[in-house]
Amino acid sequence: MSNSSTSYSLLNDLSNRRAEKHAYIDLLFSGFESTENDSLLSLIRSSGLSPRGRTVDSTDSLMAALADRSWDMLICTADTNFAIPPEQIAALIRSQARDLPIIQFAEQTDAEAQLQAIRAGITHLIEKGAKQLLVSHVLREYQLLTGRRRLHQLEIAIEQTEHLTAHLVEHSNLAIAEIENGKIVATNPSFLSLFSLEDMSDQPSLDQLSSGEHLDKLKLLVSQGHSHSETSIEFHTQIGGSFHASVELIEISLPNKRQQQLHIDPYGSLLDNKEQPFAKIPDQAKMLHAIEDTAQAALTGGHDAHLFFLSLGNLDADENSPAPFSLSKVDLHKVFKLLKTETGARFVAHLDSLNFALLFDFSSEDVAKQI
Repeated sequence: MSNSSTSYSLLNDLSNRRAEKHAYIDLLFSGFESTENDSLLSLIRSSGLSPRGRTVDSTDSLMAALADRSWDMLICTADTNFAIPPEQIAALIRSQARDLPIIQFAEQTDAEAQLQAIRAGITHLIEKGAKQLLVSHVLREYQLLTGRRRLHQLEIAIEQTEHLTAHLVEHSNLAIAEIENGKIVATNPSFLSLFSLEDMSDQPSLDQLSSGEHLDKLKLLVSQGHSHSETSIEFHTQIGGSFHASVELIEISLPNKRQQQLHIDPYGSLLDNKEQPFAKIPDQAKMLHAIEDTAQAALTGGHDAHLFFLSLGNLDADENSPAPFSLSKVDLHKVFKLLKTETGARFVAHLDSLNFALLFDFSSEDVAKQI
């Protein structure tokens, strides 16, 4: 055995012993004399637990105890004049929606008495002198209760994780689509912006995102259920643009949900210089060609036009930040779409990082000044 494994075993044993030593259990007692309570606490303590107890002798004191803190178990008897009837205890705990096992000592523990106790909400009915049986039930119920509480904590953690994941997806710059049974059921804003789908009321289909062998590649990826590594696919936007992107499919399994997430990164590490995103958005060369065509048409008369240059270089991203404004990778596509669809320009080109050119088919200088 190596020193590392020996050290690990010692640390593990020490951790387990500390966990057992600090296994506190909080108990409520009803119907017992104080000496009986002390005797039961000592008996439970001998089992390895560290019990802490409180006596309740009325429904009011029981309600006060339940409001004060969370309890692990209630041990009661109906054989004394000052005892709260166990059935009343069970009904009160049930009305409070508490997960609190009840163990009752009784004179009669035959089958009929057991059945009545179960119907009333009593967890265990045991003979008054069966103290070792009490210890066994306490240990078992404490383990089950601890398991239920841990499960509840996991359910809360899963729910919080789902909310956090949804928040991160919603605000991610990465284009993300949720897929179920081969169909897109949800998309984040970055996805809609990337594909110019903001105005669509329905979710897009895979057929709208790509074509040809690239579409086949995308559908194969989805049908396989997951991707072992990223792959590159060419996509189309709704305004006629196209781009390559790194694609990854992630399978998500939750207790009540099983779905896939399609991650599309137009600036992924797989892309080379020839596959830069938005490469087919008209650039400076395309604009020069459009200007030449317009000039040739104007020679024949009646084809007046205006050329606008738009620079975003003097804008600030934040009033409180001295850093100059810069377009994010997704925002570049947003600006292009806005200029293309909202200005009425016949031709829009992205010249360089923050500069655009717009070509309008009108001759009025007044209209040009308004723009």
